[in-house]
Amino acid sequence: MSIWIVDKFNNNNRSETSNAVFCRGNHEINHSHERLETLEVLGTVLSELPIRNDVVFLTVVRFNKTHRQKRMKKILVIIIVFPLFLIAQGPIDGYLKGEGNLVMAAGMNFSRSRDYYGTNNQVYQLPYSADMFSVFAQYGIKEKLDAVVTIPFIFGQFENKFQDMGLFLKYRPIYKEFNKKGKFGTLLSAGYTFPMSDYTPDATGALGQRAQIFPLRLVSQVEFYSGFFFNVTGTYNVRVDKLSEETITSMNALNPNFVLADPENSAVFLMRAGVATTHHFFEAILEYQKTFGGVDFVPGVVQPSQLYGVDYLKVGATYYYGFETNGIALNTSFIPRGRNIGNILSISLSFIIKFKDLNKKGS
Repeated sequence: MSIWIVDKFNNNNRSETSNAVFCRGNHEINHSHERLETLEVLGTVLSELPIRNDVVFLTVVRFNKTHRQKRMKKILVIIIVFPLFLIAQGPIDGYLKGEGNLVMAAGMNFSRSRDYYGTNNQVYQLPYSADMFSVFAQYGIKEKLDAVVTIPFIFGQFENKFQDMGLFLKYRPIYKEFNKKGKFGTLLSAGYTFPMSDYTPDATGALGQRAQIFPLRLVSQVEFYSGFFFNVTGTYNVRVDKLSEETITSMNALNPNFVLADPENSAVFLMRAGVATTHHFFEAILEYQKTFGGVDFVPGVVQPSQLYGVDYLKVGATYYYGFETNGIALNTSFIPRGRNIGNILSISLSFIIKFKDLNKKGS
């Protein structure tokens, strides 16, 4: 686990962020002797370095002018974590593509937040930003069965890496006409999401928690022949990931009150409503997630973001314009309230291309 340290000098007329040094290295904290071992200086002046808004390990240390002494007079460790793993409105909607048809999308997502929601309606002014390039593909295996793949790549201040890949199947057992006005359909979906790289969940721009999840979904959708539709989706996320030995060792060293636990499962309720025509698609969404337990953010207490229990309410909208074989989509969403998450505003722009009848000879 990366430990970031601020070496702050004793300058009476300077601000807290002035004349500081970032350091990184393996550490050992002895509460009686207050000492630090294996220290490596990485930077010089704090104002000249990018500030990590999502994770900050702030240790106040006093050194002599050579920066080589290991003794310190005081240690203060503060961790601020943004466990952001939300990408748009999820990969599973109420539509199938048809046997042999493939839809692929590539897009950029820009997420920003100013405040962080804690427990008991507490709000902390902790800004956050993340940029993501994502690839989405959905292929019709059979008329009633589709496969979905999602791949995100995150651009961060300290890491540019692939994060949590998603593999899903969606099956529609029911799709029937009602009153000659439209159709009602039900879909079942299951999948698996997992980290594609050794990214650090506490690094700037990280959207994932290095979670391994089996999401189980039930989707019900009403489609009117006029183009209007209404969708209700329920998801239960089963977490199967564990803390690594490295993380456990670091937590035990940093937090003497750390209690080892497993990540908790969560449930998501999603409503969509909109209109779909030949060239236009518009929808509004309302989404709520509830995690059954989990660790809460506490200022000044070191805890792994992988164990955070995240609740949120999200509102958003999507507009899509389709051409003959491709299209463009604009999506936006906002989180007005939550637990262990920021008031995130996201905007994404995607390009979509369609391939038809790939399973036929000569295509």
